[in-house]
Amino acid sequence: MLRIAFTFLMSACLLAVHGTAVAASFLPNSPTTLWTPISSPGTVPDTSGDQGTGKDEGDIVGDDDDPAFYVAFDNAGTSSKVDGTLGFRIRLSDDSQSAGFNNFLVIGLDFGGGDIDVFLGVDGQGGTDEISIYQPGAGTNTSPATTAILTPALLSYDFSTSNYDFSSVNNTIDPGVETTDFGNNGTDQFLSFTLPFNDLVTQMGVLGITIDEDTGVGYIVGTGNNPTNLNQDVNGTESGWDDPTAWTDPDNGGGSFVYLVTGERTPEPNTFTLVMLGLIGLSCVRRRGAQPTGSRSTASQ
Repeated sequence: MLRIAFTFLMSACLLAVHGTAVAASFLPNSPTTLWTPISSPGTVPDTSGDQGTGKDEGDIVGDDDDPAFYVAFDNAGTSSKVDGTLGFRIRLSDDSQSAGFNNFLVIGLDFGGGDIDVFLGVDGQGGTDEISIYQPGAGTNTSPATTAILTPALLSYDFSTSNYDFSSVNNTIDPGVETTDFGNNGTDQFLSFTLPFNDLVTQMGVLGITIDEDTGVGYIVGTGNNPTNLNQDVNGTESGWDDPTAWTDPDNGGGSFVYLVTGERTPEPNTFTLVMLGLIGLSCVRRRGAQPTGSRSTASQ
């Protein structure tokens, strides 16, 4: 928990200096102190060895102290709310195949409604080596069992040092890391990638959805053998891609809390706020039910 506190303290300092949750230009191999951990209301830790098929490279791992999933946002230092760079980082159990990422990973974005509105995929298989934006396929896309990705991609980017990194977890990329090997099967790896936020804004517009950096978004993360066969791991849950549990189910749905695109968690009513609202409501009821001073009831007339 100390490391998480340190991470949020660093994020708060960066917020004060630069005005965003994640500040300054960043590269995919930048330290986690420039990234925001993303958590979910369900099973936050993702245990090792729960991938359905494939190698450990498809196994998402993490816990409260060493998160499995991060986002980063660089607003490019402008007043525009639709430019800048959006980044994602996912912790995987091992580099178990040939050197580098040789699997498929997808992040689903829900801009409201409980269904996935767009997918961001990283395909390192068969020499593809692309980051892509995908439209949802047929189905409701409200649970692992109803989720589908439409191919070909809307837009793709070749891997480069400016938008992609696959690095071993250590104290350099993850200052204060508590463990570098969740499954005792090899050093964990960070898969990190970025894309121009305006490209995502444009593609969402094509799909009929308007977003900017202040838009709330929920996330799901998973891995598979290819974009049409998401059969390995779902972050934050031990369920597989055939599970009908809704992404938004707070117990075991795999969906995250809602965050702004910039990384800040959207506010939720806390206990104190709910109590105060309750007291205000009672006060209003009492006022409406009270007789004015000096008034007489009709029964006494």
